[in-house]
Amino acid sequence: MCPRILYEVVHQLPVIIQFEKLPMLRKDLIVLLRKGSMDLVEIARHLEVPQKDAEDDLRHLIKSLKHADDRLVITPAYCRKCDFEFNKDKLHKPGKCPKCHGTWIQGPLFDIEQKT
Repeated sequence: MCPRILYEVVHQLPVIIQFEKLPMLRKDLIVLLRKGSMDLVEIARHLEVPQKDAEDDLRHLIKSLKHADDRLVITPAYCRKCDFEFNKDKLHKPGKCPKCHGTWIQGPLFDIEQKT
């Protein structure tokens, strides 16, 4: 009797099928950023990838665009409380402002424009 009960319980559980996401193409990222400025969170949300993957792709895109007709424009992160501007090298949003220790930080914005 016990094996039959286990059999019924196992078959009542929903079956979850996970589909693997296709890898994000950097061309998709270029098309997305040509439409307008976005921060890392918006990029990751729009492309449905983790922020870490979006950041890695942005780093690779910076290297790739050196040999293309486009360039990545980075508006650095800044503190909304005291207007402290962070270094352009940081692609993710900093946690705290080193000047006022505030957490009201605007993350860096990314945009693609044509080289002149």
